[in-house]
Amino acid sequence: MIKRSTWTEEGEDYVNFCKEAGVKTKIIAGKHYIAAAATERILLPEMSQLKGLRHKWCWEKRHRLHVPTWSFAKVPRVTFFKEENFRMMSVYMRPWSLNPADASECNPLLNVLGLCREDSKTGRRSWDFEAATHHVFESQESHTKRKKHKGENQAVDTTAKADCKYVYSYATSWNTYVQGNVVSQTSKRLIQNMLMATAAVRTEQEDDSSDDSDAEQWAHLDMNVGDMDTVRSTLRGIARHSVDDGQSGFG
Repeated sequence: MIKRSTWTEEGEDYVNFCKEAGVKTKIIAGKHYIAAAATERILLPEMSQLKGLRHKWCWEKRHRLHVPTWSFAKVPRVTFFKEENFRMMSVYMRPWSLNPADASECNPLLNVLGLCREDSKTGRRSWDFEAATHHVFESQESHTKRKKHKGENQAVDTTAKADCKYVYSYATSWNTYVQGNVVSQTSKRLIQNMLMATAAVRTEQEDDSSDDSDAEQWAHLDMNVGDMDTVRSTLRGIARHSVDDGQSGFG
């Protein structure tokens, strides 16, 4: 049997006391027992915000192949708005973090995943990790602290806002991600399979009069993991079915 946790001294005393008193135990993770570290498992960081989650759950490598499936979670569909599809793809298929200390360009904070910079003159949107992160922290500080030299700061903020503004555009953010920034070949394959199974759109060929089964419809698709052409084509198909004709986020 794999040992994933160990009793603390307080936990052992508490269990012994409950046995002697004949009362039911109420074991508290992180107090009465702690997770046991090991090379074959990944533990969550010890943070007060997680409220002992480190000692309740862990990641372990499976000894047998396991295919993940969606049971009740919402998945992308052609009938959904383009922005909603890309929001779900970003949350499901991109790495992200809730801990600012772990944030990086490859692993951004969740609240900057779709935060894009929009040029006030051209209206062009772009996703930039450093700029978006700086904007979020600056906004948080402005709500929690009273700034000194208020008049000087207002002048700087006015200039910055005149050049650009920040808006949420998951279409732009996702398009940036799939343009050579996917973290691994496995992730590419998962993205392709996800889009094929949920939001793929196949347009009718003018010279195609075949009424064969659905198997023939998928035969022409290139499932090569090394490129993202299939993903880009699917994104364009989703955009064509959007109410705004896919104008935002596709150049």
